[in-house]
Amino acid sequence: MKAIHLKTGKEVEYWIVSHQEVKPKWIEHEFYIGKMGWITEYALRYGWISIRGESYRLNIGDVFIYDGKEIKFLSPEKFERGYSPMQNKI
Repeated sequence: MKAIHLKTGKEVEYWIVSHQEVKPKWIEHEFYIGKMGWITEYALRYGWISIRGESYRLNIGDVFIYDGKEIKFLSPEKFERGYSPMQNKI
């Protein structure tokens, strides 16, 4: 799915953490390389496990943003304040 960043006007792709949502290729890649995985039915791990603990726990409803270069994640509230989802064209 696509959205527009409200401050910059830049188009980004996004994925809402869910078991039902179709995952975009960039999310499937993160699962494939092991950077992302389900911890429980409702929680997702994102990041590499390391000595510094650089792994994040996300929940269903949280949002991943991809701008073509890097992946970021936001709470649903921050996504609503900062982005406007684009309508899918049929």
